[in-house]
Amino acid sequence: MKICSSHFDAYCEVFSRNAISDGAGGQAGPWASKVFLWVAVDQANANESLNEGGLKTVRRVSFYCNYRTDLLTTDRISLDSVNHNITSITRVDANGKSAYRGKFLRIDTDSSEWFGV
Repeated sequence: MKICSSHFDAYCEVFSRNAISDGAGGQAGPWASKVFLWVAVDQANANESLNEGGLKTVRRVSFYCNYRTDLLTTDRISLDSVNHNITSITRVDANGKSAYRGKFLRIDTDSSEWFGV
């Protein structure tokens, strides 16, 4: 996949979690808007698995954007009201291959929905 800034045609929002101690050793808190991005979206097929009494559907989606340093793997991307949890962030070149000095980012995500069986 050849990447060019002119291919960034989707406008999404990135959220970060404001971690607050829940008093029981864990953390909870609301999601706060962090930044808006223009991205190119590359979707993969969805997978389903039966887990913990429910059907888990996971759709892998990769977002490509200009290089930036403020995104973390603990963040979440929202596109068309669907939340995508960031699983990895890789700096890539114009050919989409990992590069130390690449000018783009590939943000790999998944979105999950739980359905009762």
